[in-house]
Amino acid sequence: MAIPSNNGYFNSVTEQIEPNNSDTWADLSGVTWADWVRWNRDPASPHYYTSPEIIALDAEANVSIRITGDCVGDKTFQVHASTSGLFQGEETTTTITRTDTNIPVFTGQFFRVTIIAEFNQADLNVIRGVNATATNRTFEIEFRNVDSSSLGGTISARELVLPRTISNIERIHVTPFAPDGYVALDYIANDYFETATPAYAGIVSKQASEPKITFVKDDGTYTDAIFDAVLIVQPEQFINEDGDLDVR
Repeated sequence: MAIPSNNGYFNSVTEQIEPNNSDTWADLSGVTWADWVRWNRDPASPHYYTSPEIIALDAEANVSIRITGDCVGDKTFQVHASTSGLFQGEETTTTITRTDTNIPVFTGQFFRVTIIAEFNQADLNVIRGVNATATNRTFEIEFRNVDSSSLGGTISARELVLPRTISNIERIHVTPFAPDGYVALDYIANDYFETATPAYAGIVSKQASEPKITFVKDDGTYTDAIFDAVLIVQPEQFINEDGDLDVR
């Protein structure tokens, strides 16, 4: 999706971006002074404004973005992510609305932001400004002494239940405990105890809402294990009470 064209203009008197009037002379046929309740009878809606500011990182990364937008009318944002910084159609565009939840991170090296204001048939859908900042901050979520058999899912895909909502999992480190010894059925006195086959941890899914892991033995069969795990994650992106994109 290409970056939408701005369809408004800056009013130096009101110091805000006002939508273009979509009326033509033909639309004014039969219009009376009583019908003319405002000078802009048919404002462009949606009203698009893309900030000229480009957020540039040192390298491609997964980032969370805070966006604050000041406008009249229902507010929507678009985040345009590019690996080249050209923004000539190669970018990836994500639209964020007020009702969105579980908003994933944005991936790229260069980012631009568009604010969209819908006309509500009452007040003119003007745009006063938009501001965005990006962060690739991470933190850790730890699991200790967990018996995988106590987790949901199947033996080939155990589900890790996270204590809070996040937007992305960068890495998962899983360390299974060493297996216990056991007595073999055909033991010989000097080999009374055998060592159980170790389990090797595997990541099935790094999906932020439902990460999954598994354990596999040497023969390729799945098993359960006691383990510790550390997840390197990024904070939740959410729409706050002002309709802005925020991070927590």
